[in-house]
Amino acid sequence: MAETDVAEFTSIERGQLMRWFSGHPVCRFWFRGMTDGVDVFGYVTNADQNIEEIELRLEGKPLNDVVSYVWHGLEDPEHDPDPTGFRVLRWWPRVTGFSFNTHIPYSIFKDAGEGKKAVRLDITNKCGELVCAQSQSAYLPTEDINAHLACVSPPKILMNRVMGVSEDAEWILTGCTNMNVISQIAEEVVGKPLGAMGPLLEWGSGCGRLSRHLIRAGMDVTGIDIDGGAVTWCNDHLASSSKRARFLQCGLQPPTELPSNSFGVGIGISVITHLDEPSGDAWLAELARLLRPGGIMLLTTHGLNTFSHVSDPQIFRKLQAGGMYSQRSSHLDSLLGDGQEYYRETFHSWKYIHEHWSKWFEVLDIRRGAHMGFQDLVVMRKIGGVAR
Repeated sequence: MAETDVAEFTSIERGQLMRWFSGHPVCRFWFRGMTDGVDVFGYVTNADQNIEEIELRLEGKPLNDVVSYVWHGLEDPEHDPDPTGFRVLRWWPRVTGFSFNTHIPYSIFKDAGEGKKAVRLDITNKCGELVCAQSQSAYLPTEDINAHLACVSPPKILMNRVMGVSEDAEWILTGCTNMNVISQIAEEVVGKPLGAMGPLLEWGSGCGRLSRHLIRAGMDVTGIDIDGGAVTWCNDHLASSSKRARFLQCGLQPPTELPSNSFGVGIGISVITHLDEPSGDAWLAELARLLRPGGIMLLTTHGLNTFSHVSDPQIFRKLQAGGMYSQRSSHLDSLLGDGQEYYRETFHSWKYIHEHWSKWFEVLDIRRGAHMGFQDLVVMRKIGGVAR
């Protein structure tokens, strides 16, 4: 179908989308650091619950002083939410939702944690039952929380290149959530903790949003990234605190200089989501080379959970027709040069992942929305016969 044929979703396409999201809420969390605590705000849509009864719980205990409102879709303009929230779900005109914000003092983290390194923030009903999967919960660090937030943070330009924001608390708290969610899912699927899988490779380590927490957890971490400035910063400020961490600059295309069979586990957060098919394939082959036999690879992808925030019928059609779709993004023009074509916005269907990536990996599981409710997490095992 030509791009100019239809500008809106057809009734059949809306039905396909509704079936995909049936029984699967979409939620997001954001964080803002304050002097005495953290502001947490976000929303949940498509909850199979009475949205009038949804609440936030920290380690199972309801939070007080949560400001919230219920939203009844685009047909309720008086309560139309922020454009970064529900308004993007234009393909779903009658979707309902629950938007929230609250302030959590740092002292509450420690009290709720009772010795834990991180506390879990959930969206629940009044009975305390999860509205969204646990893999879409948020995690807030209790260990040296003030030291976390008072640490030397990356320059704003580096954080912006990685996250699109320059908020210190967002950098630290999303990294804490990433590590805990990935660790939880890895143990559920593979049967052992992330830290017990051997040396860890972080592909696309950026300025250490995830690496910082992996290092603090005592893991043996090697980070690789195309951004030389981010690599230098990580070596100066993160690797300097651990003899088991190092960061290396790599080229836009593999191979790297790292030896084959070096790592027991690899993680790539929001990396293959920005590569076209030839570059993505080249890096998948390289990641398989770097992993030990039976090594585990965890990658996030743009799937239909991500698409729910894009609402472009042309992307949906191309994704349905070909299993993947990639379009140019200008986000890294400042690093790679104006008009660069390397950095993309790329979507992968689950069918495509299972079929196409099987050249290098056995797909063990895909968890929808596991990366901050926005991207899916693919858990894979290196298959035999991959070139060493």
